[in-house]
Amino acid sequence: MHIENLRFFYEVAKAKSISTVAKSSHISQSALSQQLLKLEDSLNAKLFIRSNKGVTLTTEGEIVYKHCKVILNTYEKMLYEVESSNSQESHINIDGINILTSTLIPSAISKIKRSFPNHIIKITSSEDNSNNIIHNISDINISYNNYNNINSIVSKEIYSDRIVFVADSTFKSDNLTINKFMNTPFIMVNDNLKFRDMLASKLENLDYDIQLLNILFSTDSYQSAIIGIKNIQAISAIPYGIYNSVYKDLGYKIIDIEGLEFPLSMYINFEEQLYKREKLFINKLISTIKGFLKS
Repeated sequence: MHIENLRFFYEVAKAKSISTVAKSSHISQSALSQQLLKLEDSLNAKLFIRSNKGVTLTTEGEIVYKHCKVILNTYEKMLYEVESSNSQESHINIDGINILTSTLIPSAISKIKRSFPNHIIKITSSEDNSNNIIHNISDINISYNNYNNINSIVSKEIYSDRIVFVADSTFKSDNLTINKFMNTPFIMVNDNLKFRDMLASKLENLDYDIQLLNILFSTDSYQSAIIGIKNIQAISAIPYGIYNSVYKDLGYKIIDIEGLEFPLSMYINFEEQLYKREKLFINKLISTIKGFLKS
């Protein structure tokens, strides 16, 4: 099986069209179809159902597609590492949840880049928080996940965090009883921290039903939630470290809710082999992020 055939398969599966990929790849449609047939032959499986409207994946095709991105990214990572070993450059892929990759991580990288001019850094947002580190797609993962139970991956706590409730500075109170909280407009972030589940459990222990919470709307983005509470009498929830380093000085304040506390830890995850090669970079990244969070 040739890696290029797998790449063609992945692009066709995404586009759901052989002709579209053939055009963008500057090859004939018949030549691309031949490459796909070779892949099917090598796997002894039919991967596409072809029709006048394009192509759809078979059950076997869905299986191949599920693993395809991991394989292609691992291949690209291998090429980067081979290239890096023969040059003065070092390629490092860093991923994390959106709120980190759009604020904290770029700030940290910008600060330390002068000390590592030959490091080529790629930052990726992974809202699944993220299995890329397990599949060897990313080199470093910064998130609220601890991967110490995974072979060869090292997890270090960067920050002992907690989830806090925040509101615009014009919000009328600095603290709320549970009764008032249940009736206050709330913006729910449906993130991979599973905060909704944690909140539901806490409320249940206090004899309250999360279904009765006055949810203004739900979003998968902390930034959307923060924008949503601006200048209105509503609250949302966000990790304190992000609030402290990004939003504290932008007109937002913490609201204490009676009986609701949510401890949380932020981790940096990387492979043991990477640490041997990039010890100075990783340690500097850790200390810089800690500095932003504690400032």
